[in-house]
Amino acid sequence: MMKIVGGDDPRRERRWVYFVEAEGLGLIKIGVANCVRTRLACVAKICPVPLRLLTKVRTDKRGSLEKELHARFAAHRAHGERFRADPEILDYIAMADA
Repeated sequence: MMKIVGGDDPRRERRWVYFVEAEGLGLIKIGVANCVRTRLACVAKICPVPLRLLTKVRTDKRGSLEKELHARFAAHRAHGERFRADPEILDYIAMADA
């Protein structure tokens, strides 16, 4: 786990990289948010299919992990922050969720 340093309220500096599946589309969104529940509620309003949170990983305030994962999985990018549900990504999710 990452230790967060600095800031007036450490709860405000908690960031999460999340993996959410658009059911039936074979796509996984890799995003970053302070509150994953609130973010997914917003995304769900504009998504035509149900969403399922696969996992979330704590990260630093800048969200550098999200950028690293986007680069790591670039070969599987479908559009923007959405990636095809490739075994490489699914393996990472399984490892992160363990």
